[in-house]
Amino acid sequence: MKILLKTSKVVNFFIILYRISRDQDSFSNISDGLIDFKMAKEDRQNLKKTFKINLDPEVAILKEERLSEIYNKNKQFWEEYYKDNLETLSEIVNELQRRLDKFNFEKFKKVERFFDITPKEKINVYVCIGNGSKASIGNAFKPNICSIMPRDFISYSKESLDKDFAVLIHELVHLYQDKVSDEKDFVEIVTRSFAPRGILINKSKIEQISMQKKMLPLIERAIKENKTYFDIRNDLIDIFNKDNK
Repeated sequence: MKILLKTSKVVNFFIILYRISRDQDSFSNISDGLIDFKMAKEDRQNLKKTFKINLDPEVAILKEERLSEIYNKNKQFWEEYYKDNLETLSEIVNELQRRLDKFNFEKFKKVERFFDITPKEKINVYVCIGNGSKASIGNAFKPNICSIMPRDFISYSKESLDKDFAVLIHELVHLYQDKVSDEKDFVEIVTRSFAPRGILINKSKIEQISMQKKMLPLIERAIKENKTYFDIRNDLIDIFNKDNK
């Protein structure tokens, strides 16, 4: 599996708008300077379409009339903001690359077996600026693109980047779930059993009282016995449902 860390002012801009339009984040530090930037459902679908068909979607995004219109209206403000923070972004990318180089991706064979999917040849990870919160922000766009917004990026630290990297691993796991169509919240918990605290990374830091902790033995046993997610899906759903009562 080849993972490329990439940056793109256009992709970065629309990742922010994508999350604002889904009420996932406000990005008030940026949105206060934008005009006419709201993305309708159709706009989001067009954005996801460019990610699905193109590993380097910047040109494809700007060929979408409505998306291009939104970008051009905000181009001066956004590109000045991006330029002002480009040095910090470059430093963060270098730090995340160091962590990628050290990570043992042989571990992902467990992910491939469990979700019954062939290895990914290439994944592009867009590292984005703009997140002023205390939590890392990630998105996965199947089949081969994901994004990571490091937490509190202006004052990042070794500790914050370690956490960001673990969230990056979490988003990579999502890209291996092409065959999974279950309820989003349930799939999220299963994914957390792998990362940011689980089978692939930071296993010792997994919360003792959590659904992940309860799912972990089932998933590890399934992997050891060459069973898949689909073999133990109902057992995992039982844990999820009991904890959500």
